Amino acid sequence: MPEDLPNASFAGQQESCLNIKGAADVVNRVQQCCSSLFTDRATYYRHKQHFPHEKVALSAAIQMMVFSKASGIMFSVNVADGDASKIVIDAIYGLGEYIVLGKVTPDHFVIDKQS
Repeated sequence: MPEDLPNASFAGQQESCLNIKGAADVVNRVQQCCSSLFTDRATYYRHKQHFPHEKVALSAAIQMMVFSKASGIMFSVNVADGDASKIVIDAIYGLGEYIVLGKVTPDHFVIDKQS
């Protein structure tokens, strides 16, 4: 399932795990990620958006952790108003997960694609 659809955003709905060590913990955390499809928050959001629960799917990516001086989230369209002539970037020092979780207020940039 894509993280976002034209009329719905699933960003931050499922569990993310960082700095995991050891095979047993990796397996445990993948199970936590998969089960996060059925939290109250995720289930309610799908219900509210009329998104069929039986169509939901999840893939857990396992990657080597790297030191992050800065990170961010970029949208190729201004999600606030649908303006396709703009790019929106939210950036912070450190891990990008803190943006998704709402733990920090990012620097916010709106960039005109033409200039």
